[in-house]
Amino acid sequence: MKNEQERLFHWSEESIKWYKIAAEQQEYHQNLARIILSKLPQEPSICDMGCGVGYLSLALASRAKAIMSVDLNQTAIQVLKDNILKNELTNVSTLVGDFELISRPKQPFDAIVMCLFGDLTEFMNKAREWTDNKIIYIMSTNSRRIFTATKESTQGNTEEEIADFLNKNNYTFEVEQISLPFGQPLKSIEEGIKFIRHYDSKSTDEEIKKLLKSKLISSSSYQYPYYFPNEKKLAMFVIDASK
Repeated sequence: MKNEQERLFHWSEESIKWYKIAAEQQEYHQNLARIILSKLPQEPSICDMGCGVGYLSLALASRAKAIMSVDLNQTAIQVLKDNILKNELTNVSTLVGDFELISRPKQPFDAIVMCLFGDLTEFMNKAREWTDNKIIYIMSTNSRRIFTATKESTQGNTEEEIADFLNKNNYTFEVEQISLPFGQPLKSIEEGIKFIRHYDSKSTDEEIKKLLKSKLISSSSYQYPYYFPNEKKLAMFVIDASK
């Protein structure tokens, strides 16, 4: 089953613009990277699988020996490449391709990170070809979609189903609950309507305006005077892949 990230993220010019603004105005990826790195050896080699536009890769790079960032989307990878050049990073490489079709690396990574990407029950065997140490699988535990005026529930495997899969296959693992703010800065109400519409094609403009009226808060930023709050609820599985 496709997870929520795959179902919702279509990297268009506008969605990339909004994501870049959110990522660069907040410390979400830096905070998440610190949590991930606390579970790994010093200066690890990491494969960020399904990296998208790569802001988690950039944050992990501060304390990693090497990062390989992999995604199917060429446009998303180009955003990461631009940031690698901008930040003069020498320890981050990129690869456009399908995780399931790429040959295993000559040297296993210290960790595979799969953040809001893929179905672990389908990808576990492939992930183990890439590391003999740790698999970090991070999934959303929000029960409902945030950026929508509907009451639609999220889809994909539950935390309990992932834990059950790992237990049945005799994997040693730990789970950590994570809650980090990662909302959307906005220039105007009109932009807010366009932003919600990107995620919600079913609601009327009036329903979206009602949602924005109830959720938007004022920001001290001159450039982005509105903010749509979002507390990302995550479960991080740290899995021993050495068995």
